[in-house]
Amino acid sequence: MEIRPARKSDLESVQLWTADTFSWGDYIDSVFERWRLDPLGNLLVMADENDEPLALCNVAMVSPTEAWLQGARVHPDHRRRGLATEMTGHACQWAKGWGAQVVRLMVEEGNDPAHEQVQSAGFRSVGTWTVARRQVGDGSVIPAGNGGRPILGGDRLVLASSAEAQPAFVAWSSDEIGRTARGLVPNRWIFRRLLLDDLEKEARKQRLWVAPGGWVMARPVGDTLIANWIHTSSDHAYDVARSLNLLADELHMERIESFFPSIGWLNQGFRRAGSVIRQDVVYARSL
Repeated sequence: MEIRPARKSDLESVQLWTADTFSWGDYIDSVFERWRLDPLGNLLVMADENDEPLALCNVAMVSPTEAWLQGARVHPDHRRRGLATEMTGHACQWAKGWGAQVVRLMVEEGNDPAHEQVQSAGFRSVGTWTVARRQVGDGSVIPAGNGGRPILGGDRLVLASSAEAQPAFVAWSSDEIGRTARGLVPNRWIFRRLLLDDLEKEARKQRLWVAPGGWVMARPVGDTLIANWIHTSSDHAYDVARSLNLLADELHMERIESFFPSIGWLNQGFRRAGSVIRQDVVYARSL
């Protein structure tokens, strides 16, 4: 077996044994070339004696000291032979060579075999995260199950100035959400440490929003409003979730995806506002 960088020609073989990874298929074919050509990443395959890929994973630097591991796949006929663990070790060594001090990855909460594999590879859980999804439209802000009362003007999310970044960062860092998040923020499914500079940049890009109940970092991606950073309190979680619903409606989005650390009152607030939630576990390995 040889572990090597992926080639464009590997995709055809990989597609054959990843087509049924999930009930809906797999996303690997849609990201393969982007990952392969990423100057800060390394898409790896493990090839047999005939140079046929039997496993793959992608590792990428997400900051000067942090790496993210994703897309680990093993051919169904070659599972439980240690291929994934060997690939993970190789990816971690690559990241260390690039200056990474930590590698992180995410596993769906109910995927027990994957949890066992990453734990055996030296990763430890650093938190459970929620993604809350909701359609926008008929169920936006008033129907039963979504609030019952209209959102008042003062409760709406409005664009925040750069001056809001520091108080937002300090409040989040010292409060339950920031502590539970371990200081991390997702960019969709990729996590790294949040810096004050990140919030300042998002404010300048008109992606930082404020309401009486807290702050939200949110942006449209296609027809989806992505809220990847939220700071609020147990008293205001429901109101912030409903304010996001209204913002998505005003921006003519079709759906919302909100990411936040799994905290009971925060999950409940988004459920009450009409979201369906799922959870994933973030793991880390120090290098």
